[in-house]
Amino acid sequence: GSVGAACSACPQYQFRPGFINATTTEADCLCLAGAEPDPAAANKCRQCPLGTYKPYTGDHNCTACPATLTTAQTGNANASACACAPGRGYVGDICVTCLANHYKAGHNLHTCLPCRDHAFAPPGSTAARDCLCGPGFSIEVPESSKKQACMQYTAPSAASVTAKFWPTYYDYLQWSYTNVPP
Repeated sequence: GSVGAACSACPQYQFRPGFINATTTEADCLCLAGAEPDPAAANKCRQCPLGTYKPYTGDHNCTACPATLTTAQTGNANASACACAPGRGYVGDICVTCLANHYKAGHNLHTCLPCRDHAFAPPGSTAARDCLCGPGFSIEVPESSKKQACMQYTAPSAASVTAKFWPTYYDYLQWSYTNVPP
């Protein structure tokens, strides 16, 4: 701005490098790391879109993550933000959809994990809860373990009044089709 007047701040996602003098304008502001020039607005910056990053300050565009990798959020300033999306595991140098009966949570470079024994999940599953016990099995937490397991379901005897009912895979499918959130 003018000499003696208050300096105006740079727009969002920008900063003004170096010495500020009477001839300094908004056009002198540069995009921060994690931001690139906004093609829809002159002298403005926007956060790097999903699947991109930019580690340095300047008015150049963000760099795309390697093929099949993405980011969990916008505005990334580091290539380490590039990872496999949930439901996709890291194999070699690429992300691949988790196979049936496997899952992977979070944006990371981990491999897909297998479902517990006797459990099934569709390809691309994103959490252990996606692994449902197959017909004739129910989910239980055995006393010998802290982990859930699919145990073969046995119907309680008529003399057992305190028997617990463990839903089966079929019961869950019926519930999920009739209890879909709006």
